[in-house]
Amino acid sequence: MVINFAFWTILIVFCGCIRSGVADSGLLSSSLFEFKEEGCEGATMNIHCTADTTIFVQSATYGRSHDMDAHCPSSSTSTDAFYSIRRPCRSYTALSEVMAQCQDRQSCSFHVSAAQLQAEPCPGVLKTLRITYKCKPGSYLVEVVCEDEQMNLRCPPPYRIAIFSAQFGRTGSGTTACFQFQRSTEPSYDCVDSYALETVMKVCHGRKRCSILAQSSIFHHPCPASLAKYLTVVYTCGTFQLKCILKKNIVIA
Repeated sequence: MVINFAFWTILIVFCGCIRSGVADSGLLSSSLFEFKEEGCEGATMNIHCTADTTIFVQSATYGRSHDMDAHCPSSSTSTDAFYSIRRPCRSYTALSEVMAQCQDRQSCSFHVSAAQLQAEPCPGVLKTLRITYKCKPGSYLVEVVCEDEQMNLRCPPPYRIAIFSAQFGRTGSGTTACFQFQRSTEPSYDCVDSYALETVMKVCHGRKRCSILAQSSIFHHPCPASLAKYLTVVYTCGTFQLKCILKKNIVIA
């Protein structure tokens, strides 16, 4: 296998020391940035990444809650007020629909509507679509293992692992990964651990090799036991340097 390594910059802080990779274009540094977009019902959302990168959808929610009022003000109807304040509503298939439209593309555009997202979590209520995504360079590697299997990542010397993203759970009815382990005929829906990236980074980021089990007990039980879950990790390899810095106490009066 031939791997094209991008030059990048990453900082990892341990006890006053910084481990960093030498950067040329800063591709990884910019790709690690998380973008957030919101669109009100009826609007058209446009998402795009720069040249040599593609969209990697992290999360997508479609519905109504009180914290959405600032971006998409609700009407004065009692129905809107009920869903905004007392009982938030959300679609559990929004992530899979957005991924179908945008994943691995440089740009995408779609209409924010129940018909487009194939979901109507609260009829008659003004809803908001929130999307979180990153821009993934083409030189990244992807590993997938099913639940209860062990994922092993390794970089050849002198390179070390740089984690781009991690996802544990299941995304939508169109997903076929690990479907042979499905223990129920219930329809699949979006259920992912929101802390998966942090969990994988603690074990693997900046190391020469690492192993992690794809177990619900490690990834906060995001889905029912009957659903077949899997762990997906996107990463690359690069060189790190260890630099120690002197900590100083700064007091601002």
